[in-house]
Amino acid sequence: METIQHKFNWFSLVVGVILFVAGIVTFIHLGTTLEFISIIIGVTAVVKGLYELWFKHVLDTTTEEKTLGLFAMGIVDLVLGFLFIFKAATGAQVVAYIFALWFIFDAIVQLAASKQFNKNAGKAHYVWMIVLNVIALILGIALLFNPLLASIAIVWIVSIYLVVTGISQFISAF
Repeated sequence: METIQHKFNWFSLVVGVILFVAGIVTFIHLGTTLEFISIIIGVTAVVKGLYELWFKHVLDTTTEEKTLGLFAMGIVDLVLGFLFIFKAATGAQVVAYIFALWFIFDAIVQLAASKQFNKNAGKAHYVWMIVLNVIALILGIALLFNPLLASIAIVWIVSIYLVVTGISQFISAF
């Protein structure tokens, strides 16, 4: 039986160290990290808005269909994108509210879907789904009324993700 030789991977080591350090830095600089996330979202929205306006132009010139919806969405994306870029602190607050609403919406959807667990997976799964999603709903409502907590949660999630991914890349280098 042939064994596979694993060579040391410098690229994974470098990426791992960079991600790990980025995770620590984002954790230390909570406010700056959230504003940076706001800017990233803003740049993404501007690019999406420009694409939608370009695509609207393509559709208008190649088809008989008028695409007012694409025009409206492109303008909305551009305005929101520039708001997130040039008013990063405001964008960071909006991101915190979106995060809270995401928790609430997801918990409600999961609670509605939990009926299927009762039918298919049994009572224990159903009870756990209810309990965990009620907790998620309460957490979402708490985040909605405390955007600072939501902001900190977002940065912690990003920081932990970067640290864990950095460690994983570091390990895979060897």
